[in-house]
Amino acid sequence: MKETGQDRFYEIGRTEMVKDSLSPQWMRKFEVDYRFEERQLSKTIQGGSGVLLVQGDEMSASKEVVTMNFSGSGLDKKDTFGKSDPFLIFYRCNDNSSYLPVHKTEYIKKTLDPVWKPIIVPARILCAGDQNRSIKIECYDWDSDGGHDLIGECYTNLARSLHYRPAGVDNQYSLAIKSVGEIIQDYDSDLPDTRKALVSVSSLPMSVIIVGVGNEDFSAMEQLDGDEQRLSFGGRYAERDIVQFVELRKFLSDNQALARASLAQEVLREIPAQFLAFMRKLHSVK
Repeated sequence: MKETGQDRFYEIGRTEMVKDSLSPQWMRKFEVDYRFEERQLSKTIQGGSGVLLVQGDEMSASKEVVTMNFSGSGLDKKDTFGKSDPFLIFYRCNDNSSYLPVHKTEYIKKTLDPVWKPIIVPARILCAGDQNRSIKIECYDWDSDGGHDLIGECYTNLARSLHYRPAGVDNQYSLAIKSVGEIIQDYDSDLPDTRKALVSVSSLPMSVIIVGVGNEDFSAMEQLDGDEQRLSFGGRYAERDIVQFVELRKFLSDNQALARASLAQEVLREIPAQFLAFMRKLHSVK
């Protein structure tokens, strides 16, 4: 690359080598600071009859790093005198709906049930930091001459992958909930102390969200919510309503996307009004 005020081009990085291919797809990407006010030039490769395509995308500011584990079971046999040597290629969907290769796993020789090494990739590379952006995954049988055979492909996104849970296997969310639940399951909530604490902090800039999980009687939680009657303890009333209680079972359905959206809407429904109530109290606005 060559920038304003420089006499020569300088190297910003090198791709990996792709063996035995006249149509290579490089996985290694390079991050370059873009300065609108300067003229930044790239060097054109000349010679031969091929075409080199260079694509630039604005990078997401996301700092998330994604770790994924992939395995296969009963893959198609592609080698005449063996099984398959499978590997995966991950593609990110661009704003123009094209797909850009961003990661490739190692190939595993002679197996139809591969287990690949954990994949660690920045979210800004995998999906531009957008958990709902489409990701294409292709599975190939590796060949030494570069003529890899396609075994199959699928489309997903990071949000769907994070929530996916095979039978008997916990995802990140269910594991976290289960771990906390196993610790606190033997402790009963002291309702009077809870009421006292909520009344005491009702003047502070905070909201408390309670989600009832299971088939228990949650009538006490409804009292803490204070929608019907302002919460009180020892003759002292809460300065404002800071509690929102939601019963999870009311939102469970076969349509998980709709269930999540409805639950989120109900969980957050009272937060704006609670915030405004605090600001009015703070500035003595009626």
